Amino acid sequence: MLAGAVGNGLLLSSRTRGFDSPSATRRFSVTVAPKIPFAACCPALKFMMKSYAAYLAGIIDGEGTITITRHRQYQRPHWVCKTFLWVSNTNPRLIRTLKKRHDGAIGCTTRAEKNHKDALYWRVMAHERIYSILDSCLPYLIIKRRQAEIMLKFIESRRARYRLQYSKRELQMQARIRKMNERGRK
Repeated sequence: MLAGAVGNGLLLSSRTRGFDSPSATRRFSVTVAPKIPFAACCPALKFMMKSYAAYLAGIIDGEGTITITRHRQYQRPHWVCKTFLWVSNTNPRLIRTLKKRHDGAIGCTTRAEKNHKDALYWRVMAHERIYSILDSCLPYLIIKRRQAEIMLKFIESRRARYRLQYSKRELQMQARIRKMNERGRK
């Protein structure tokens, strides 16, 4: 990259050591350019970001699942909890858009009944991505608001207790989300 070029929000400047020396090596120092939030630049963009968060919250409320699973890891004696944000739909355009904007994984589930369409799903498992998505959608969630709040607390707790055994509180959060996601009459 050329001296003074801007890439990924970083301003790169080149410096040389030993101007007289023919074997001078080039070094690059990285100076962080001040970042201005996109929403501060343009009020219309701020509104669009809010409206997109509301739209995404509607998709999660209607077609999504927020859950924490618990299972034994292969040939290990302890339990493992995994976080999932999952949206299932038959429209491939919607699923591809979610993947493009928020990363994650895409898959397909086939239906046993001939008159049913195959369903596509978009799944996010990374704590940081789930946290950022749910945090921005939380004000707009209605049906899955409580699950989102529990998930956010679970992720915050895991950040503080990284690589430690699950606490009693974390296992209670997992059980509470599982109970909320049960099918049938309550």
